[in-house]
Amino acid sequence: MSSVLLKMLPFVLGSIAPTTIGMVVIFLTSTTGVVKACMFILGNFIFYVLWGLISLYLVSQISSASLDGSSIVSATVFLIGGLLLIILAVRSFLGEDDPDAPPPKFMSILDKLGPVKLFGLGIAISIVKPRFIIFVLEGASIIAEARLQPIESFISLLILALLMVWPMLIPLIVFLIMGEHRSDALKSMRAWLVRNQRMINVTVMGILGIFMVFLGLTRIF
Repeated sequence: MSSVLLKMLPFVLGSIAPTTIGMVVIFLTSTTGVVKACMFILGNFIFYVLWGLISLYLVSQISSASLDGSSIVSATVFLIGGLLLIILAVRSFLGEDDPDAPPPKFMSILDKLGPVKLFGLGIAISIVKPRFIIFVLEGASIIAEARLQPIESFISLLILALLMVWPMLIPLIVFLIMGEHRSDALKSMRAWLVRNQRMINVTVMGILGIFMVFLGLTRIF
């Protein structure tokens, strides 16, 4: 299982998304902010676990039906996923909207949502984030290729889901440890994210896209 976790390590970089981090900052500055932020993050986490289970099942079924086994399936997933990430990076570089950003109407009602609704919002937003859908699918292909025991596969999926949400934990940790300076720290964090959002997305998706294409090609040749 350690080799699987090592292969999934690049997702630590790929899961950095300024939009969702900024949303957590917004939640933390509202009433019962910690509860709201935790519920939103939990909604994201639960969706990635469920999507991971579905992806793992699909990849395993396709691999078992393929004469070449899971290796060619994994290579195909990495190639397609890598190319899609490169396309998203180019779109972001050209100044188009962040593909991971939620619809504008969501942003206008954030302060009005309670913890339960934010849990649902976390699930809803996760569904429409193409970068993360690709990452979980690629992670599932890595797990399927390793042919782990069921319990090890499930633990790997939990870790994969955690890799998808870890950047959202940063403002939560800052909020908890900064004490009376938390408000200024969160404002500075949000301003920096807004100012550098496009280049962060371009860098993250571009590097990960090229890396995934490279891994796909090495599996084929």
